[in-house]
Amino acid sequence: MDGQGAIAQQAAGFVEADLDLVLAGRQAGQSLEVVAQGGVADAEWMFRSMLGIDTDGVGFKKIVLKPEMGEGITWAKGHYDSIHGRIGSDWKRDNDQFSWKITVPANTTATVYVPAKDEESVSESGSPIAQVEGVTFLRMEKGRAVFEVGSGKYAFNTKMN
Repeated sequence: MDGQGAIAQQAAGFVEADLDLVLAGRQAGQSLEVVAQGGVADAEWMFRSMLGIDTDGVGFKKIVLKPEMGEGITWAKGHYDSIHGRIGSDWKRDNDQFSWKITVPANTTATVYVPAKDEESVSESGSPIAQVEGVTFLRMEKGRAVFEVGSGKYAFNTKMN
């Protein structure tokens, strides 16, 4: 098998074994084989779109977290093991409520796009966002409150409308 084929095979196995991504209506423990058969392109789509994990530059030193919530998808959970450590994204929406747990590895920063009607509607671990140290509000952009965060684990909650 050539090098590219080996990478595709490893990526497909990784998706099936480690992604832990669940779509609305999928039963617990149901196989992700259909997704895994798509290979690298499907895995990349899931990380970048559904989980919202992307890099702003080379090597995930600066991370972008911006999940895309498609119609009928109510939650997604997964991670990417970057050179700096694990990047996690675990979100759930229930009507207009949105909760999102993220993990940003040591010695990195992330720009986080939280679906929200405004900055004041966002909380982190139960505290109003303005009171949370290490979380800086940058702007509102297309229905999302955009924050800069450092390394750590965060639990955002918001009302989207």
